[in-house]
Amino acid sequence: MLGFLGLAGVADIATVVLASATLLLVAAAVWAGVTAKRSVRIAAEGINAQIGEQRLIERRRRVYDHLGTYYSRSFVEMSADASQVFKAFATDMSAGESHWDGLSRHKRARVQLVLNFYEQVATEYNAGFLDRELSNRTLAYVALEMWDRAEPFIGWVRRQNQQYFEEWAELYKHKAEILDASEASTQRQADAAGSAAPAG
Repeated sequence: MLGFLGLAGVADIATVVLASATLLLVAAAVWAGVTAKRSVRIAAEGINAQIGEQRLIERRRRVYDHLGTYYSRSFVEMSADASQVFKAFATDMSAGESHWDGLSRHKRARVQLVLNFYEQVATEYNAGFLDRELSNRTLAYVALEMWDRAEPFIGWVRRQNQQYFEEWAELYKHKAEILDASEASTQRQADAAGSAAPAG
């Protein structure tokens, strides 16, 4: 059948068939590349979403770890010691200094541990290591309230070095925002609880 074409004609047909097959292979390779790229993008989005969820879980875990410390018996006892110092400084600076000087090293260390706890909370909050919504209703709120109570003593300590408790001071600068966010979060939670309640 191909005998009438001659050798040159058969070679031309073979070249056309080969070129067509090559084009089909190129098209298949492009399609495979586009499909693979789309699959990689979808996988990357899934991985990024999973990483985001893990980070959120970790930020919440950090909040709950700090709350565990905050509600522990030893911290409550240390906070009682610290409150006495804060009250003395709030009443009169010189009376506060006398009270501080009269404390044992052990009691001073306990007061410093309380202050360091709030500095650590503020540092992690400011750096974004704590879940903001949960922190605003709990830890950040408590840290702001404690700053108000401890401010005369903290001011006295910071006269020695302004870097002491600077993260806590930075957190306090955003008090209005945090309190507003806390109130909004609490309201959203109450609204969600109200809408989930069965109609009676």
